[in-house]
Amino acid sequence: MSQKCDRLRHPHDAMNDTTTSHQGRRREGPSLLDQALGLRDQLIARAQKVVNDRDDAEDVVHEVFLTLTKYQGPKPRRPEAWLMQVVKRRSIDRLRGRVEKKLGANQERVAAQTISKIAKEELRAAVHDLREPYSSAVRLRYLENCSFTELAVVFDCPERTVRTWVARGLATLRKTIGGQWK
Repeated sequence: MSQKCDRLRHPHDAMNDTTTSHQGRRREGPSLLDQALGLRDQLIARAQKVVNDRDDAEDVVHEVFLTLTKYQGPKPRRPEAWLMQVVKRRSIDRLRGRVEKKLGANQERVAAQTISKIAKEELRAAVHDLREPYSSAVRLRYLENCSFTELAVVFDCPERTVRTWVARGLATLRKTIGGQWK
């Protein structure tokens, strides 16, 4: 191999060398990126549990890999657990972004303003016409001011499920009532 080829090695190969962390401790062994690459399928499975979409899960893991190429911090004591946690947090961030795009970042504010604009009787009738569990979820959330956590306890299901029910109920109400909910 020529000297020129030695200088053109992959960027993460340099991270395999023994390096010094910002605290002066020496890191040895495989880099975090190499360990993450070895756990790729497990990391994707972890992300997919959160985002429920294989393509989004692969994107999340790819973003983590890109971040690891620039990571300069100390090597964690339990790299596998640390990587799983990083992927989980990135997946949650991805899920939040997806929900915000669908529902709009200001859904809570719009819903509160809408309740004051529409006559309560008309709203109650529209909510009553919703299928269950959407009707109960929307009624408890906006007419009885229950938090999502409280609703999860009432319905004995995950908070994410309750949030979905409320979002779908509101979407149905927007279609039923018309432009006043926009």
